[in-house]
Amino acid sequence: MILCRVPPAGGFSNKILGLVYALYLGDTKNEEVKLTWSLGASYHEGYENNHFNELFENDIVLTAEEAPGRTGRRKLGIESVRKEKFYMELDENVLACLRELYGSEYSRVRNKEQDFNINLCYNCLDEEKKDLFLKYFNQLIVKPEILDEVSEYYEKIKGDDLVSMQIRSWTPNLKSRTHVNFKYKRRYFSLAKYENIIDHNLHKRFFITSDDNDNLRYLKDKYGDRILSYGGNGISLKEDFKQMLIASKTEKLYGTYMSTFSELIWWFSQASQEVELI
Repeated sequence: MILCRVPPAGGFSNKILGLVYALYLGDTKNEEVKLTWSLGASYHEGYENNHFNELFENDIVLTAEEAPGRTGRRKLGIESVRKEKFYMELDENVLACLRELYGSEYSRVRNKEQDFNINLCYNCLDEEKKDLFLKYFNQLIVKPEILDEVSEYYEKIKGDDLVSMQIRSWTPNLKSRTHVNFKYKRRYFSLAKYENIIDHNLHKRFFITSDDNDNLRYLKDKYGDRILSYGGNGISLKEDFKQMLIASKTEKLYGTYMSTFSELIWWFSQASQEVELI
């Protein structure tokens, strides 16, 4: 058995990337794949942390009572997967590219080789490697009712002038207490960078998903109906997931540097979106 263990501190995107790697290992080693899914800390008071089974159809989740402990896993020969190591399995050039792009900062942010996201390397993987990743990524079956809601909303807003933008502000919240990189990443955030993109694309509308409702309200007040959003940001994981799927439907994504949320948007686009990181 390949057991994908997602830590409580892990965000949704990192959990999914870890699961994709587990599915890859399960296939290559001809092993059954199971998942433990901890809800972890909420982003703020009132935020609903949805379970995997509320988002996906895959019947792979073990309850806390069913999941074997460390001793049990060792005795049973169960391989435990916690991090998103799939890129290293696919292509060592990705890691080399990350080091080149990050320079000396790379070791400060990602001090374990298996713990990194694709970031500025969206185009590092050739088509064969992308297809291989998507083979396992597409084994995730999103709940039909979620897909229906996403499609219904997108039909109302779609157009050649529509692009997506993900704004990750790394605003301090309940979850940030368990996230070692929040303070580091927060230093790089500037809403003005996103405003500059909007200002220089006067004929574009922007579907925006953000971790900070104040930023979204500010942009809507400033740019009016050029700014679109779905539901309410920061209500629940399910709502955030719907926003991710909607954002994946446009031809271009303005993503946030070092955010795996942007990365997952791109994978849900079947790695077809043009990506510009801010």
